[in-house]
Amino acid sequence: MSEFIQQGQFANELFSDSLNTIRILTMIDPQTDKAFIAAAVFRVGTRLSAPTDNFRRRGLSVAIDLETGQLGKAAMIPHEGIVSWFERHPNTGKLLTGQQMPHWPDIQTNLLDVANYINQRHQIKYVGWDVVVTDQGIQLLEGNSRPGVSLHQVHQPLLVNPKVKAFYRHHQVLN
Repeated sequence: MSEFIQQGQFANELFSDSLNTIRILTMIDPQTDKAFIAAAVFRVGTRLSAPTDNFRRRGLSVAIDLETGQLGKAAMIPHEGIVSWFERHPNTGKLLTGQQMPHWPDIQTNLLDVANYINQRHQIKYVGWDVVVTDQGIQLLEGNSRPGVSLHQVHQPLLVNPKVKAFYRHHQVLN
């Protein structure tokens, strides 16, 4: 039996026909052996993706500013080679760009603590975390050991971050 997670009012008002989740990509810095957040997006469902928020099923990927928790523009996976961009949800008309992600400092702190714990116990260096924002705080839905990065890279290439580049070089993903 699975526990039912009720998303908070913030996510529910944007689109209530899916569980809308944050995908946070954490990596372990090879120099410090400490977790850092490489990228974060808020996945929001649409009529095309419902009942999921899945980016590949034409849900939205909304950029999250890592320092402030403020939402940027939303992207929908390319259709006929063109990425669609939105400041408002295409179905509900609710404003996305400029909204503040609730509990953002706590989300970062908690996820980094979990990532560090998982690394210390199991030497897992790379995880895509799915987080549900509730009215009381957050619920960790799952950790993905092989997360796709297209929903992050549609906003900005991961390799512009020197720590990400160093991580991939250390693990011989890049030369």
